[in-house]
This record gives sequence, C-alpha cells and structure tokens, in this order.
Amino acid sequence: MSDQATRIRNRRTDLKLTQREVAERVGVTRESISQWEKNANQQLGSHNLERLAKALQTTTTWILTGKREKVKDSANVVPIHNNAGGLSIMEPLLNYPARDAYHASDYRIPILAVSASAGHGAVVLSEETTAFIEIPRDVLRAIGIEPSPHLRMISTRGDSMRGTLDHGDFAIIDVSYNEMGDDGVYIFELDGHVHIKRLQRLPDEQIRVISDNPAYDSYTLNRTHNFRICARFLGRWAFGRM
Repeated sequence: MSDQATRIRNRRTDLKLTQREVAERVGVTRESISQWEKNANQQLGSHNLERLAKALQTTTTWILTGKREKVKDSANVVPIHNNAGGLSIMEPLLNYPARDAYHASDYRIPILAVSASAGHGAVVLSEETTAFIEIPRDVLRAIGIEPSPHLRMISTRGDSMRGTLDHGDFAIIDVSYNEMGDDGVYIFELDGHVHIKRLQRLPDEQIRVISDNPAYDSYTLNRTHNFRICARFLGRWAFGRM
C-alpha cells in the first residue's frame, strides 16, 4: 500500500466516514474509494483529486505529499473555459505562474483542471478550481526539471504513451512553448481536443504524431489541420512513484 493510499484511508477513518459516504461526496463508486485506499492510484486524476480533498476536509498537497499547507491560496485559480465560448482551454495558463512554496526547499506547481489524452483524443473540461502541489527542488532537478514560473501539472488519460506516461499520471509541462522546437513530447490542441504525444518534424512543414505504445498508429499533420502547440512535456509525477 502506498503512502498516499494510507493517508486517504486514515483520513477517512479519522473523520468516521464510510467508503460509501466519501464516494457520494466525490461522485464516484464505493469501489473507486476502495481502490484508492489499496494503491490503485493511477485512476485518481486531478478532477477527482480535488473532490476527494474536499470530501476529506484536507488539501490535494497533503494527499499527494503528506505536507500541510499553511494557507489555502484562492487567488491563483485557473478557470477552464469551454471552446464553445470562443476561448481556448489553454489560454489562461500563463496568467497563473508556478512560484516558490511556503517551504524554501519546495516549489509550488499549479495542477490544472484539464486532462490531456494519451489515447484516441478527448476533451475533459472542469469548472473546478485548480490545486497546487509542492515538490522539493532537488527532486525536480533530479529528473532534469528546473523550477520555472511556466511549470504546470495536468492529469493524463489513456494508454497510447505507455512507458512514458501511464493512465492517470500527472504530466509536468512547460506552458511557455507555443510552437514546436526540437522533436519531443508536446501537449497540443487538434480540432478542439487536447492530446499529449511525441512529435517529429518532417519535410514540407509536416509533423508526425507518434504514440510510444506500439499498439497505436502514428499519423501526420500539415498546415491544413487545426493544430496548435500548448506546452512541452518535461516529466511525470505518478502516484506513489516517480
């Protein structure tokens, strides 16, 4: 059982709540709560994480890391807009920077209420406010990520990037990228859907979209596609493991 699973279970029992009562507050099944308390954490995305924190009267940072936040900062809330309103779901990101955490050795990164598809493509929007996670700076640097105001986290869905990103992992991304640089893994919008895939430049301004899971076919984009780079993938943060 992971530390996170133990925290979830212990917090629930401290509040004298049943799994069914927590499930009703979160809006999931009792079986989901049971799985989260056993270590099936890959199924706990950012949307459910925020709801679970509210149900357990705690913070997402505590669920993820065991650290208590001194203040709940509501000033840095990222609204996620529906494309039907004419706004890109990624537009607000640069307005809410990552920043120093309350602990000098930690860095606070916003968790955004949007999921990127690592499958066939999906848009997952939420009006829920975003949360934050505090990660030790030395941990970030150990996985090759330099603390930056452009860092964000989003949850991922699907298995097309298996090995690089598993279903339910949080992707650490840099939202300062709005165009493709070197070949690599990017978050992009295609016809209103948000994807996270490996991109490779081809001649004639074409881009090959590659899934790290060989069960998925690659495909090619060109200038005729409704395509936009939103961010670059830097690393993953998985429940109970790095």
